[in-house]
Amino acid sequence: RSRSMLDNYAGPSAAGLERVNSRVQRRAAGAHSKASAPSSKILLIAGAALILVALVIALFLIYRYTSADQKNDSFVEAAGLDPQTEVVADDADPNAISINWEALRRINSDVVGWIMIPGTRVNYPIVQTVENEYYLTHMFDKSVSDSGAIFLDYEANSKLQGKNNMMYGHNMLDGSMFAALSKYQDQAFFDSHRTILLFTPEKNYKLEVVSVLLCEAQDKIRQVNFADDTAYRNYVNLLLGYSVINTIDATAPPTGLYSLATCTGVDNSKRFVVLAKDTGEVVTSSDAAQPTDGGSDPAAAQDGAASDQG
Repeated sequence: RSRSMLDNYAGPSAAGLERVNSRVQRRAAGAHSKASAPSSKILLIAGAALILVALVIALFLIYRYTSADQKNDSFVEAAGLDPQTEVVADDADPNAISINWEALRRINSDVVGWIMIPGTRVNYPIVQTVENEYYLTHMFDKSVSDSGAIFLDYEANSKLQGKNNMMYGHNMLDGSMFAALSKYQDQAFFDSHRTILLFTPEKNYKLEVVSVLLCEAQDKIRQVNFADDTAYRNYVNLLLGYSVINTIDATAPPTGLYSLATCTGVDNSKRFVVLAKDTGEVVTSSDAAQPTDGGSDPAAAQDGAASDQG
C-alpha cells in the first residue's frame, strides 16, 4: 500500500523553526515599538505640562510674596522708618524711634500700634477692627492678600493696656509676618531674642519674652478680659500647661501679658504663642517727637477706626 504524504512528513526542521520564531519576534518587536512610541510622547508631554504648571505656580508665589513685601516696605516708610532695613537691629533703641501716626492713620485709621522684634523681620503696624477675620486676608492698607496683617484681638484694650493684649499674624513661608515666632521654641533663639518693642500713640513699651506655648488649634486659650485677678491668674496657669519654654513664676505672674500668636504645623493645626511682659522701662512717647505734616485730625481719625472697614 502507498503511504500518505502525512506519513512521509517528518515535521519542520530545527533551523526552520528558529527562522520562524525569529521572524515572529521581529514582527512583535516592531509592533511593540510602534505602540510604545505614542505612549512615550504622551509621557513627555505630560511631564512638560507638569513642569510648566509648577513653574507658573512658583512664579505666582514669587510675585505674590514680592508684592506683599513691597507694600510692607511702603508702610515702614510711611511710619518714618527705614524700609531698606529688612531685619530690625539687635540693638535698636526705642527712644530713638519715632512713629509717624498721622501718616499711618491716613492709610488706615484702624492702626493702634507698631511692633518690632530686634533680630527678626517683625516690623509691622498693628490694627484692630470689629472682628478677628478681616485682617487674616487683608493687609494694612486693606488690600486683599494671603499675608494679612498683624492685628489685635477685637475684644482687647485698643491702647494695648489690658490684662492680655493678644495679637495675631500669619506664619508665612517666606519668613514674613509672624513667621519668626516659631523660632522661639529653640532655647538659644529664645535666650538671644528676649526683647520686643511696642509703640502706640499713647505710650511705648519695651517688652521681655517670658514664655513660649505650643497648643492645638482647638485649645481654648483665647481670652483677653477677666472678671478679677483670680480669673487672670487661673488663665495664666492654664497657659503654662502648654509651655515649651517658661520663665514665669506661676505664684506671681506678670500683671499683664502681651501674647503673639501664629499658626504652625504641617497643616496649620497647631498654634504657637509667645508671651511677653512689660519691663517697666521708661520709653519716650513717639507722639512727642513724631513729624507733623498736616492731614486729618488724629483724634477724629481714631474715632472712625471701627467704621472705616472698606
